[in-house]
Amino acid sequence: MTASERTLPLRESKIALTRIFFCVAVLLDYIYTIKTSRYTDFYSIKCVYYFHIVKKYYLFVKLVDKPISFRYPICETNFSHIGINMQGSKKVNSISRAASIMRCLGDGTNRITQIALKTKLSNSTVHRLIKTLQAEGFVEQDPLTLKYSLGPLLIALTLNPLTTHASIVSCAIEEMETLRQISGETVGLVIRLGLQRLQLEELPSERVVKYSVGKGFAEPICLAASSKVLLSEIPFENREKLLNIIENKELSITQDFRKVNLLKEVGLAEKNGYAVSFGEIVPGASSIAVPVKGYVIPVAICIFGPMERFDLQTMMKILPELRRASKNITKNIEKNISKQF
Repeated sequence: MTASERTLPLRESKIALTRIFFCVAVLLDYIYTIKTSRYTDFYSIKCVYYFHIVKKYYLFVKLVDKPISFRYPICETNFSHIGINMQGSKKVNSISRAASIMRCLGDGTNRITQIALKTKLSNSTVHRLIKTLQAEGFVEQDPLTLKYSLGPLLIALTLNPLTTHASIVSCAIEEMETLRQISGETVGLVIRLGLQRLQLEELPSERVVKYSVGKGFAEPICLAASSKVLLSEIPFENREKLLNIIENKELSITQDFRKVNLLKEVGLAEKNGYAVSFGEIVPGASSIAVPVKGYVIPVAICIFGPMERFDLQTMMKILPELRRASKNITKNIEKNISKQF
């Protein structure tokens, strides 16, 4: 039996005794008020009595760490106007509940029933709030597992090395800088969030002519080398379901989207351990990406630049360095995990 379990019966006994003492005090105080009051009319006596009741409540509520709701024979008293157990407005309550839901998602609680149990809200309330958060981009639902997670808008708003995903960024930033110096091109760190790929971190090329999408950039996970690598990190049947959803919802930003062709390229990325792309998002841009293992969600590190300068031959020369960087990032992740445990 834990300490909290041992103290629970004591706490319940304390609350019960407090309620008994309070009721006795209320009765005695009522008798005393009638006998000693200088007022003769019943209305004045009742006003004085209510005043004493409020004073008694203040005294007894200090005996326990939460307010006691009670009824007494004459009437039901609402103490919200004097600041005890005060409920905020509906709008404030909604924000507070939404924050509780997002805290649950941050802790890994990602199903409505689990969240309702943890937040002590009804399933319908949790469902309504979480759908509103999803519509605004604060929450994302994985179409494969139907589990909820923090959404791209929230991550984009808090993206910096000291906040969201700080661990993976700090593990990768030195290797990304090394790759930028070696290749001379833009280096990106990309993660999968539901149906999207998100540019978690980016180090733009220092050259005059360069390609850069910017940190926090999100798009459907069906184009570019990094998307193929991220898709290769999930089982085949799940990646096919994912692409079916993208195809049915017409989320692809290009008319040339072909699910069969993309599945073949993802299969090659899984087999070879890397993927390349040419002009799939921006005409004239090319990229190469490899997976980063050991993180809680799929991660890819990529290099991209102008196609005339960053051709396939140049990519193959830089591939060993890209793989070396990926292994070092994985080692850094494992070190961080070992420190936490």
